[in-house]
Amino acid sequence: MENDVILDIRGLSRNFGKVEALNDVSVTLKRGEILCICGENGAGKSTLIKILSGAETPSSGTIIYEGEEIRFQSPDHAHRMGISTVYQEMVQIPEMSIAENIYLGRYKKRFGLIDLHDAAERTRELMKRIGLNLDPYTKIKDISLA
Repeated sequence: MENDVILDIRGLSRNFGKVEALNDVSVTLKRGEILCICGENGAGKSTLIKILSGAETPSSGTIIYEGEEIRFQSPDHAHRMGISTVYQEMVQIPEMSIAENIYLGRYKKRFGLIDLHDAAERTRELMKRIGLNLDPYTKIKDISLA
């Protein structure tokens, strides 16, 4: 059924100068489906994901998400729409807390200010689910690895 389609990518291309990172990519993803993107280095996998998460913009093509054509303006815009990316090169900032590191760049804001209490509570819930009993306000540099 047409209304089962959650993401429809049509003719997506991305050029960096003369380098063609993506060329006419089309993918349809239905609600509940799991999609695996495989390919060799330089095949455009990361570029596609960066476009879908708002970190890059396509040179051409359309993205239809939840039935509406959309062009994500930033990772924050994509996140607000329900799309975010977890990159494999996860770097922690030692001077920041566990919660700040987990929600870095994705902070919930309240009255224009970052809501660290909300980030800490969400972090506490996440850690509880995986069996960690740490204070979410603990700085990364103060966590014992022993």
